[in-house]
Parts: sequence; C-alpha cells; structure tokens
Amino acid sequence: MPEFSVKSRAQRFPVRMDMRYRSRSEEEWRDGTTANISRSGVLFKAQNLLEPGTQVEIILALPAEIGGEPAARVACQGCIVRTLPPESPQAAPFLAAEILDYRFVRDNV
Repeated sequence: MPEFSVKSRAQRFPVRMDMRYRSRSEEEWRDGTTANISRSGVLFKAQNLLEPGTQVEIILALPAEIGGEPAARVACQGCIVRTLPPESPQAAPFLAAEILDYRFVRDNV
C-alpha cells in the first residue's frame, strides 16, 4: 500500500497589527492590517488586490511587550497564495501570503 503524507496546516492566531506590504515589482508601500498569523503565513486586510503568485515584501511591527524585548519589525519575503475580494465596493480585500523568508529588524527607539 502506498504511503501518503498529509501536509498539516499551521495553527493560526487571530492577531491584529498594523503592517506594510508591496509587490516586489513596486516601489510604493501600502498599509494593511493582519487578521491572523501562523508560522508559515499571514492573512491581511489590504488596500488593493494582488494576484496569486505575486511575490511580496511585508513589514510587521511587533509591539515592545512581546518577550519583554524592545520594539522590532519583521521583514518578510512571501508569495500571495489566495485573494478574498471585497464583499462590497466600500470594503477592503483580504490577501493570504505564504512567508518564504523573514528577519528581525530592531528599532533604535
């Protein structure tokens, strides 16, 4: 009997924080808000729709109280894997991005 592996989905945490994002082909950063985060990705409220497969850069601002450490930012490289169009003309879309790489950037405040 062949063996099958099932890719388990990472646990998601409902964390709301401000973030910035941009397509790697653009210079302009856009503001967003996270809806949930896992070890492998992030779902966020966006200003515009991006197509699945779009390579993105994401900056997450971590609050100072996490781990008792000074405030930090997480600079991520990722790829849009899913889009959720707005439910109405006044609503914002949501984008799901897989995080491919990240690094911590400490703020000198």
